[in-house]
Amino acid sequence: MLEFTTQSQGLLNALNKVVTVVAKKNTMHILDTVRIQVFKGALKLTCTNLEEHITYKIYTDEENAEGEAVVEAHLLLKIIKRFKKGEKVWGYVKDNELVIRKGDTKLSLPTFLDSDFPEPLKNEKTDTSWLEAEDLMKSIKRCNHAMADDDVRYYLNGMLFEFEDRNLTLVATDGYRMALDKVAMQDGVEDKQLIIPIAGVKLIQKVFAKDTVSLGVRVCANHLTISSQFCTVSLKAVAGRFPNYRQVIQSKNAAELAVNRLEILETVGDTLALSSDKYPNVHFEGGKHDLKIHNKPLKPKVEARHLYKQGRGVETLQLSFNAVYLKDALSVLARDEVFIEEGLGDNKIQIQEGDFRVIIKGKTPSKSK
Repeated sequence: MLEFTTQSQGLLNALNKVVTVVAKKNTMHILDTVRIQVFKGALKLTCTNLEEHITYKIYTDEENAEGEAVVEAHLLLKIIKRFKKGEKVWGYVKDNELVIRKGDTKLSLPTFLDSDFPEPLKNEKTDTSWLEAEDLMKSIKRCNHAMADDDVRYYLNGMLFEFEDRNLTLVATDGYRMALDKVAMQDGVEDKQLIIPIAGVKLIQKVFAKDTVSLGVRVCANHLTISSQFCTVSLKAVAGRFPNYRQVIQSKNAAELAVNRLEILETVGDTLALSSDKYPNVHFEGGKHDLKIHNKPLKPKVEARHLYKQGRGVETLQLSFNAVYLKDALSVLARDEVFIEEGLGDNKIQIQEGDFRVIIKGKTPSKSK
């Protein structure tokens, strides 16, 4: 029989994590539930929506108690929120109900059949590798702005996780821009590409954002499992083939220059703030010693000239870009100085910082007067 005693704050934190995958409206009522398992002094909470599976473990006061129960997740969360910080939660199953004791008050929840709860995604016998949580969060944050949203090309509505040797390469693209970054792994895993959907990428960010330790990664045939000391997340991959991103990476450049990122960002920000268009264009025109950026023929006009420290072929630079895309790319960089490269004959630029790079498609603008 299930029985447990644990701190209310720890239980509340765990519930807040796992209910993330529980939709507000489900056609299957069992997907509204959380499975509670107690064994060997640990209490494990599990929720799933069949595409994402999350488990969180906390400690209990009982070392020998064992048992499990399935109850409505959000209803249990409402009950635990009623406890004050520092209070103990005592729960047990009696007559097909989960009873939660709060002082002299008994709060009862009907239980579901344990066998009705969906089985987790099965992990094949694959090795676990490790990477730093901070590195993974940083790379996802840098790349997620380039993910497509509700694109008919469903394989773009997510982020590519490419495992190769001891590196994890993250790639996102919506067909107009592409962002990619690399994360070092402690051990090598089988070479594999998995497309993780947008919801799964956001779940990784939410669950592991505050982790400062290493995360375990297991790469399976059709899903990815990431785990910390207390939490495990399994994400079903998108069935599809991601475009060959290596073909997009510029190998030859017509122009390259180093400019102050914050100055460029401010000019682009002015263009966005003063424009009535949702996605206004910003134009680059290279000069002998400076880079001219303007929004002509839009009004009110924005024009600025920025000196570049070093450059090659800048005087031939004549390109137009989506200002929102450019702002997104510059905002995730860390250094003040940014290197911008124009592709040879393909009307796109590449912005690079270490292993991270963003490639944005442009078009040839009409020459300003």
